[in-house]
Amino acid sequence: MILSFEQKREIQFRETFSTGIARKMLNPSNTQMKAMLDYMRMVEECSSTKDKQDTHEEKDKLKTGDTFGMASIHQTREFEWLTNEIEAFVFEYLEASKIKYDKLSLFHQKSWPIITKTGGHVNNHNHPNAILSAVFYLQTEPESGGELIFHNPNDSLIPGNINDKLPGLPSTHLYGLKPKPKLLVLFPSKLDHHVENYRGEMSRWSVSYDISITANHSLGSGQSENMVVHPSLWREFRGTKDTSTETAKKIYFTQNQAITTQETITNTPCSDYERFDTDGYLVKEKVIQPPVCQAVFGQILESWKQGTFDYIHRADMRIHTPLELSETTTWVMKNILKEYLPVLNTFLPEHKMRYLVEFSSICVFPGAKAQELHPDQNHQYRKLVTIFVNLFEVGEQCGALIVVPQTHKNQSKQIKDSQKQVINKPQKMILPPGSSVLMDSRLVHAGTENTTMNSIRPVFYFSFGEIDIEGPTYSILPDYRQKYTLDDFVDNASLKTRSLVTVE
Repeated sequence: MILSFEQKREIQFRETFSTGIARKMLNPSNTQMKAMLDYMRMVEECSSTKDKQDTHEEKDKLKTGDTFGMASIHQTREFEWLTNEIEAFVFEYLEASKIKYDKLSLFHQKSWPIITKTGGHVNNHNHPNAILSAVFYLQTEPESGGELIFHNPNDSLIPGNINDKLPGLPSTHLYGLKPKPKLLVLFPSKLDHHVENYRGEMSRWSVSYDISITANHSLGSGQSENMVVHPSLWREFRGTKDTSTETAKKIYFTQNQAITTQETITNTPCSDYERFDTDGYLVKEKVIQPPVCQAVFGQILESWKQGTFDYIHRADMRIHTPLELSETTTWVMKNILKEYLPVLNTFLPEHKMRYLVEFSSICVFPGAKAQELHPDQNHQYRKLVTIFVNLFEVGEQCGALIVVPQTHKNQSKQIKDSQKQVINKPQKMILPPGSSVLMDSRLVHAGTENTTMNSIRPVFYFSFGEIDIEGPTYSILPDYRQKYTLDDFVDNASLKTRSLVTVE
């Protein structure tokens, strides 16, 4: 007699509900691959410079960009191709999963570089901040470990109990992928995963993306049930820790009045060039990441050993040191120029205006006195611009740059008026590290005094313009004079530069 399941009175297990993990080999062009590899080489170089101050052994084996301020790979031009490929792959993934995405909005939330050296590994984790996650391998040694291991999301009976496993076939609990160059993997962010020990001699380079999904803006908030509402419909808290009704009302109405006034100003179309042409300067915040700033500062420290200093407008506790065109400084300059290129091409249309005439650094030490307000040159129709890059946080008292807006035109009168402080109020450039200021050389400006006890203000700067203007000091190494132009640092231009770190 054959007994039915009910008659046997015994428990039987069947593990069900698989999880979708997608993979695909990509085929970037040589140019696209080189751009990404060069970026990763720069990240490793910058993190190596930082590690000289931090000798923690485990940190040397695994370096993730999001832990030291680099989590926006999707915003870089070097990874634009990959970002587009990931977007196409996500739509393929959703279609294969029978998910309609016509009423969804998808966002690149975070993306970061990962450098894994021998002995490096990643503990079990997931990405609760996102819906989908992707990893793309750029460089890795074959058969050298570092496998990406996924955990069955259904094998735990009690959430949070890592030792609790449902009975079943062992093979169903883990699923692993061997990393290969140009392999792209896409998976649900909530899926637990870890990375095994990497045994390769060559550094393994990969990048990770976190992708968020919300309801489409067109649905509004009333038709987005059980979905995250589109961020454009959110409102950030404007209150303080004081939650009393009267205080909240006061803050709300005060801020709304300010916002209304500000909207009237900011909603007026105004291009970067129009702002630069009107004010004589243009600010771009956080153009480069803190580890890159540290690497440039390291080169400034090396330059001091050469003893080649320029003293501009005030010598005491304020030194200018010309820098070498290394891989680090060249990479930084190229990436910052991308932000300003439309303005520069309009302002410097002729070849004679596009020479690299300065490539240097400033360091303002405690005790430095303020400079007098001045322009770098007084010739109304000669062209010269400078880009200043702050490498440290610029505080109120550490010798920040001040500029007097709109003083780059009609100078004879403007300079006198600015010194009497009867025209536009000077603007002090209090900015975070990695920020930059593009300045017309005719603009009235000055370095302020450093009244701190122990804070310095290191700045990397470079200038493009005409080579023979009377007035500017032109702080640049002799070998570079009249040798390079702006066009050598844009598009696909390449330079022979000095490498600061050799990558094996």
